[in-house]
Amino acid sequence: SEFQEAMVKLFGSAAASCSILFCHKQLVSESPAVVGTSEAVLGHLREHPELMHELAIASIDDECLGFVADGTNGKGEKFEKHFTLSPHEQYVVYRKTGWEVMGCSKPLDQFLHEAELHEPPTVAEPKGTGRTAPRPLAEDPDCGLVAGLVVDCVGDCILPRLIVDKSSSGEGAASGAGSEPVFKFVHSAVPPPSQRVGGGATLGTVPSAAQIPGVVSHLMRQITFTNPTVCSISCSFCMEGPFRIREIVQAGRHPVRPHAREGFQTKLRPATLQSKPSDDGMLGQVFVIAGSETVSLQVEFLPDLAPAEEWSEQQAERVLRGTLFVEYPDCSAEKADDGTDLQHQQRVRLVGITRRPLVAVAVVPHAAFDRKLQTERAVGAQLVTVEFGYVHVEGSTTRRRSILLANVSCIPARWQLAHVGRKRRAAPAMGATLAEEEEFRALDDKDAFEFDITEGELLGPSKDGVLPGSNQRQPHLWPPPPGVARRKPLEGEEHYEPTKISIAFRPSKNELYRCRFRIQVEAGPGVDFICRGCGSYDEEDDALDLEEA
Repeated sequence: SEFQEAMVKLFGSAAASCSILFCHKQLVSESPAVVGTSEAVLGHLREHPELMHELAIASIDDECLGFVADGTNGKGEKFEKHFTLSPHEQYVVYRKTGWEVMGCSKPLDQFLHEAELHEPPTVAEPKGTGRTAPRPLAEDPDCGLVAGLVVDCVGDCILPRLIVDKSSSGEGAASGAGSEPVFKFVHSAVPPPSQRVGGGATLGTVPSAAQIPGVVSHLMRQITFTNPTVCSISCSFCMEGPFRIREIVQAGRHPVRPHAREGFQTKLRPATLQSKPSDDGMLGQVFVIAGSETVSLQVEFLPDLAPAEEWSEQQAERVLRGTLFVEYPDCSAEKADDGTDLQHQQRVRLVGITRRPLVAVAVVPHAAFDRKLQTERAVGAQLVTVEFGYVHVEGSTTRRRSILLANVSCIPARWQLAHVGRKRRAAPAMGATLAEEEEFRALDDKDAFEFDITEGELLGPSKDGVLPGSNQRQPHLWPPPPGVARRKPLEGEEHYEPTKISIAFRPSKNELYRCRFRIQVEAGPGVDFICRGCGSYDEEDDALDLEEA
């Protein structure tokens, strides 16, 4: 070689017989090394800060896929150096020793070519691979052992939780993760001619009957709970609100009926009170649901349990809410300030909608008696006045006025007209207002007013429209003009027209007549209106009805 020829020229021919020896410096480092892909190695170091300190690494740089080494030279001076790793390649991160001590990284093949690993490396595997990284034993085994087996034990902590099977109830609204499922109930104060379908629902549309769209009654719902785990879960059920559990069914067991005793009647209580266990103790019973098994609860909506005073006069629909609690008594959990179980109490929201018929009265305006057009309609306790003016007691023509009776709700309104009588009292000598004096001296003679319709059934909601410049709705008082374009009428549309009631005023004396009438609605609030007119002997007051052409 060139080196041997140079030695012979320098030291003579005797140097040709000397062998050439190559020397190198060997350093032993007791620092651990982390082997794996670049992403897995940095993730492993991030999860073990004590290992970063031992390898002299200051921080991990996620943006550039690298780290910052905390170095110290032989003079004790501190410095930092940035290392960048190539993605998806095998790397070794270790602590470099010598004049400079700092964290360092090299590709695995280069590191094995330049150095040796005297112990099994700690390999960091990517998360989600399902593989466990090999770890060195805590203590070296005895030299007499042929082989050793390390067993890693993995245990799962399963919290008791049942899953609500919404598909069994036929409801399309699914509950998202972490949310509380909701079951809806429907109650109608007036049961219409209907057709019952599966699951306890009642449709309002049947052949040759009133066409009422949608479900009008659904008082019974089935709630199915499923145990998704492999362990058995013990639980009990508790109800809050105007609901009760009719039956609890488990496969292979006899059904449990908490309120099946003969002559049992639920006590009326406010909807905010929690249901107490009955005397037979069934409601507080603990049920054991094995893995992958189900338990079904038949829940009934009882709108009579809610106080009737909560209905307002102009309210056709009311929403009542309740909660079905699933309690796990065998588990200990933290309590809130009000004593509510935070972890081991499951809730199912129950929403009950009860509807009742509600009618409204609107007066068809007359140019002579209604100087100011009344845009309001009477609903509930509000009153409208049908004014007839002065009418001759022996007039040749009968004066007539008309009112429109509309159904505001979607429940059929079975109504009947009734007279609200009052006693005639003498007016006080002084101190009475004009309205009070008129009230005292007016005649309450129901025979002076004649109605062409006194009872009937009104489907709803009745056809109406929005008044221009306001948000109020009112039935159409007059038919549309002939020149206005009209659409083709729908089948059965005439059933939803408001009922027009014609009132005739026939006085027998020259007195003021003032009568109060009431539209009584089955299972709904009534609406009152006043008919007012004055008899006269003056021939100028002979009625002459004029209608606009």
